[in-house]
Amino acid sequence: MPGLKGYRFSVVWLLAVAAAAGCSARVPAPATTRAVPVAVPQKAPCPPVVLLTAFEPFAGLETNTSWEVAKRLAGERVAGHEIVVVGLPVVWERARAKLGEAVKQHEPEAAISMGVGWSGYIEVERVARNARGPHKDNRGLLPPAREVEPGGPAEIETRLPTTQIVERLKELGLPVRPSDSAGKYLCNEAFYSVLRATGDGTPAGFIHLPRAGPDRARRPTRSEMEAGPVAVEGLARGIRAAIEDALGARQMSPQSSARQ
Repeated sequence: MPGLKGYRFSVVWLLAVAAAAGCSARVPAPATTRAVPVAVPQKAPCPPVVLLTAFEPFAGLETNTSWEVAKRLAGERVAGHEIVVVGLPVVWERARAKLGEAVKQHEPEAAISMGVGWSGYIEVERVARNARGPHKDNRGLLPPAREVEPGGPAEIETRLPTTQIVERLKELGLPVRPSDSAGKYLCNEAFYSVLRATGDGTPAGFIHLPRAGPDRARRPTRSEMEAGPVAVEGLARGIRAAIEDALGARQMSPQSSARQ
């Protein structure tokens, strides 16, 4: 079972990053017991956040392309927004809980969850479903329930501008297509969860990335060979473009930025 320590971020680390960036961190001020005047240097507030989540390796993969892409984008600025990356474990319930905590902490202006697939294409998912399949997670355990959220909506449409993103990534020369099925594993769970955790006015959704690197080179599927080669750097450029389009959609009215 792959270790998770590569995905754990401490409060101390977050404060250090905020200090280095010259902005005030989103953490409560410590309580004081005496009214002692202290000169506190004024810092600009932290920039608004775009939340980007990705998964650890699973199913025998050496790496997870979504995480490799996320690492390359962590801390970048897009249209005045900072990309904050959060790694998710391939573990039923835990992935959903960690994603929800990240949304509460960062209050993102946009949120994109990513995962890896074997189709060879970047797939911009359009519909999240409140369903889990009988698939074992990285602990070797089946899901504790058939639904992601008992009693929740059966389906939720993405809040990403799907058509716009697909066309933009095609212009970048990337193999991309829309998809109406994110499966019934942790990717669909993250998709459903990010839509439930964020507000209706927040662009949010899920993008499947094709495998890149040694796992694909070792044993490519027929679909991957038909789609053509991809590199992590190119996929990172594509996700950055998707973030730009998502932030652009946020500036539109709820009617004009409706699900595509």
